[in-house]
Amino acid sequence: MVSEQGDWQWAEEDSGQWQLSSLSRVTGWLLIVCLVDKFTGHTVKKLIIFRDQVPERDYRRLCRIILRRQSTYYNVQE
Repeated sequence: MVSEQGDWQWAEEDSGQWQLSSLSRVTGWLLIVCLVDKFTGHTVKKLIIFRDQVPERDYRRLCRIILRRQSTYYNVQE
């Protein structure tokens, strides 16, 4: 599960707390998802999610969240 703010949670309760990184990328065919540990900020997981692996609605939602994280990151850097 992922929140609109980019907080990522696995189904297992003791799996830690993750945040979607601004290093994540969107393409027409796949998503490159980089997750960072919320406490240390270190990138600890990278996932590739192909468009046909998830329902279209979920793929689009993930795209929006990733793009929002990127725009927030780059707007803060300027």
